[in-house]
Amino acid sequence: MATRRLSRRQILGMAVGASGLALSGRLAAFAEALKPHGLSETQYNALRILRGAGSHGLACQEIAERMINRDPDITRLLDRLDAAGILVWTQAPIFHRDVLLRTPRQRANALGTLRDTILAARRHPSTLVYSVANELNATPSRVPATQAYLLAAAREARGLDPTVPVAVDVLAYPSLPYDPTYRAFDALGVNSYFGWYSGKPDRPTGTVGQLGPYLRMWHDRYRAEALVLTEFGAEATENGPAGEKQTYAFQADYLRQMLRAIAASPADGAIYWTLREFAVKPFWDGLENATPRPDVAVDSIHNKGLISYRGKAKPAWRVAAREFAATPLFPGAPRAVARRPLAPRAPGDLPGALLAALALAALLAVAAFDVWCFRGLRAARGEAGEVVPLRREAHGDDVAVGHDVVAAFEA
Repeated sequence: MATRRLSRRQILGMAVGASGLALSGRLAAFAEALKPHGLSETQYNALRILRGAGSHGLACQEIAERMINRDPDITRLLDRLDAAGILVWTQAPIFHRDVLLRTPRQRANALGTLRDTILAARRHPSTLVYSVANELNATPSRVPATQAYLLAAAREARGLDPTVPVAVDVLAYPSLPYDPTYRAFDALGVNSYFGWYSGKPDRPTGTVGQLGPYLRMWHDRYRAEALVLTEFGAEATENGPAGEKQTYAFQADYLRQMLRAIAASPADGAIYWTLREFAVKPFWDGLENATPRPDVAVDSIHNKGLISYRGKAKPAWRVAAREFAATPLFPGAPRAVARRPLAPRAPGDLPGALLAALALAALLAVAAFDVWCFRGLRAARGEAGEVVPLRREAHGDDVAVGHDVVAAFEA
């Protein structure tokens, strides 16, 4: 099966299908297409694996291992995303690891990770893209080992599933030169936080206004590739004015500005990073380590999420829900009228309160039972027991003599 390059607009149009139109029937149509050739989907997958192996071939056990789904949790998650019609920018966990791509063996291991990712995701219509890596060296043509992995990964991904575009996510910044390696991909993910991180003197990213020209530059360089802003966001943990970073108001206003800038640019889409806060690494405070912020908690939590670590929606959540819902699914489509978004329910205290009330009631019941038993024993008891006087030691110490106590009990 020949691999067909997709244009930027065709890739964007695929979003319509995954929302319930064309792609929902992709797997059924694929199975029907195989019938005239006398092949099942399993047989076709085995043939694709053999083709990817080249002239060396593979043993039956190796083919079987590559066809086994090793990640049932991911499969269950993708099943739910399929049902919800939510598109997934599927990415192999090859993150910031150029140092782990230096040898042929290391690159082979990385390709194995990519292969497992695709095998777990390729039967799901929610899968929009296969991204082979995230934020490797931004100029791979200058790092031969990294370039070798990226080119091999693009071939591997297309060999395993030629129906889904192949992408790579790039830590992009101004002054980054053109790199021919990226022409091997159908889509490019741009990770850039204009307006949040200030950047460096030779590559400033301090204002949202710098984003539009930057995306136009990328579009001019890579016209055959789809362009998606795959990471952008701002930290928010406190109340305060919109002009002050770290506040909820700043995050909400930042999101509005970024989405307006993206809409006016040649970018084909955007993914806010991230939906919910998560633990990222020790001493994380949301800005470069060279920018001390003593008033910001260093709690290891990535606070750019639209939903807090505890599950409470931030004000920016409603901005994102409204704007994304109103965005046309494809060029020329009418802008949808966004309904008022429903924030996700934060984990409430009701279950805990009920549990505490039940525990208290049980304690009171036990106490009441003890009182009832004690009263019954007093009523059933006859005459008062004999009080045994305890003598004191001759030297006057105010202590009871042990043998008197023992004798009293024995009597």
